[in-house]
Amino acid sequence: MIKIKNAMNKKDVIIFVIGILTSAFLTAVDLFTKQIIIDKVLFNSEIVVIKDFFSITHIRNTGAAWGIFSTKTDILSIVTIVCSALVVYFMYAATVNKPVLFCLSSILAGACGNLIERIKLHYVTEWWKQLYGESEGKQYKGLFPAGVDYTTDLHSMGQYVQEGERHLFETVINIKNPYRNITFNCEENAMDKLGYLNGKTMAEANRCALEGTIIAHTSGYVPNIVIEIEKLDEKTIGELLYFFEKACGISGYMLGVNPFNQPGVEAYKKEMFRLLGKN
Repeated sequence: MIKIKNAMNKKDVIIFVIGILTSAFLTAVDLFTKQIIIDKVLFNSEIVVIKDFFSITHIRNTGAAWGIFSTKTDILSIVTIVCSALVVYFMYAATVNKPVLFCLSSILAGACGNLIERIKLHYVTEWWKQLYGESEGKQYKGLFPAGVDYTTDLHSMGQYVQEGERHLFETVINIKNPYRNITFNCEENAMDKLGYLNGKTMAEANRCALEGTIIAHTSGYVPNIVIEIEKLDEKTIGELLYFFEKACGISGYMLGVNPFNQPGVEAYKKEMFRLLGKN
């Protein structure tokens, strides 16, 4: 049973801290066990633990339960953050017994584990769009920044890049050594005709997709810049962010604009507040 309380005593604080620490521990266990499966079990393969009762199958689900909203990463991430905040609120502001506390901690851990899996490099692109948009877009100058996640967007924005108006170039970020890999386990003569992938890894497939996309786009007169990072960790992400920040500052000054202000943003705020009646 959950009952909202007005103030926390010392015991409540201890219970809340225990709940948060439990969630952190379960999140670490979640990520650790996922990594073990990725490293030790072939993709789409099964390990029988107890015959006819319990087995482990390596599959990937990029969506929510049963794979729903698998292409809506942004929406799922927002929903996860909101729900996690509500769980933390109930853990902080409600009187809960031990079973309920453990359940809330488990829900929070599962949400955090899935959120970490979803965000990764995608939000570097979102940050980059804001960086260049607000830094260079002044005095009717500057490049229009847009971001895509390949291979997901190859059948949408990839079509425009390939055959749309020739007023763009691509900057491709490639991770040379992904922190996890998957080996395909496909039947040679199966109806899905994916036997040619048997024994190959997801890293190999991604590399071929990268090289094939660059060949296709450059043949369509789209210049490409490829930035390679060794692996996805705190050090390389920090280096990547610093590189883009410095490059953006230099390119802004080369355009003759101040890359460190954003008068256009203030213009829309002024008009919005005027329409809302704010003094």
